[in-house]
Amino acid sequence: MKLTGKVCMVTGANRGIGWAISRRLVAEGAHVLAACRDRSKARQTVEALKELGGQATEIVVDVSDPDSVKEAFAAVGQTATNFDALINNAGATVFGRALDLSIEDWSRVMDTNLKGTFWCACEAARLLIKKKTKGVIINFSSGFGLIASPTSIPYGASKAGVAQLTKSLASDWGEYGIRVNAIVPGFIETEMTARTRANTDLMPVILSRIPLHRIGSPEEVAAMVAFLVSDDASYCTGGTYYVDGGILAT
Repeated sequence: MKLTGKVCMVTGANRGIGWAISRRLVAEGAHVLAACRDRSKARQTVEALKELGGQATEIVVDVSDPDSVKEAFAAVGQTATNFDALINNAGATVFGRALDLSIEDWSRVMDTNLKGTFWCACEAARLLIKKKTKGVIINFSSGFGLIASPTSIPYGASKAGVAQLTKSLASDWGEYGIRVNAIVPGFIETEMTARTRANTDLMPVILSRIPLHRIGSPEEVAAMVAFLVSDDASYCTGGTYYVDGGILAT
């Protein structure tokens, strides 16, 4: 229960890695602000967390819309007695070769992954500074931000931007005691990887490239989040933490 008393916002809290993070944070004693674009999904997530014995509040926000982000954080500032951490988990992707992508495809991914991460981080920092809290911001990058993929171009570009953004914000906000770090998940068992995991020809190739020879679980990513939010990581900022079974080391 290392996070007792802490208030943590998780964007994209309703499924996959975001849902695992939300469960882990409440298990550690945190009050989770479950942020989703859809109100019904936010409410369902909160109800599920409360059934697990946790404390949770629904937040409706479209991270790709800076006005929506401002409104959401303004509401948090007015209603929450304290605010301690933002987990910038919400993301979007589109698959396709460069010449087949539309302007709308590019904009949707960039607006969510890169701009959305920035808008949320800035509003979180403003709130932390206002409350004089030495808080935590955790962003999500990706291995596709480090290696080339001909079918994940906007996603890879956005996640590469998140990695650099994380270091820059850590440098900028260190004077306030705000720690900013990034997590790079590897091949994780989520809805996003379901189609690939069902490909019996491709999976042996993928597993052969992972030194631990298995896919990861959302709970393993959530464990890293819990560590970085906790005081055990009080001297960690500007870093990128890999939860990938070693695939990027090969």
